[in-house]
Amino acid sequence: MIECLAYGGTAASVGVPPPGQKFIPELIALHEKGEFPIDRLCRVYDVADIDKATSDMMSGQVIKPVLKWT
Repeated sequence: MIECLAYGGTAASVGVPPPGQKFIPELIALHEKGEFPIDRLCRVYDVADIDKATSDMMSGQVIKPVLKWT
């Protein structure tokens, strides 16, 4: 396994689903059925619209506003 562990040590994989779990494929299937509002998770805003991005985030219109610096 991991050679840097001492005898009896424990390793933890953070952010890795258990074997057999298909998180991303399930999200894609939900999105294809219209049951997963991906547009509410992430939306791209021009940097000039930073106030709108912040307002949308605070009101729950979007979870993760991304600013585009162009």
